Amino acid sequence: IASCLVGSEMCKETDATLVARFRMGQRLRDPAFPEGQVAVFDTDGSPAGLGLVDADGRLSPQRLFNGLNAAAAC
Repeated sequence: IASCLVGSEMCKETDATLVARFRMGQRLRDPAFPEGQVAVFDTDGSPAGLGLVDADGRLSPQRLFNGLNAAAAC
């Protein structure tokens, strides 16, 4: 699992439990998170959502993705 700063090479490895919590809309805190807007990715590289990290390292979900990359068009 990686949360990466949008438009930057800065990435931080996290664990699957944190991404699951993020997908449920929970805020996460880690002082090592880069401050600013971030994109959060799952272990398979699929996007989990977009968030905002404040100066205290608190990641707040802004947009969550459902993970249905191969959804059929109806």
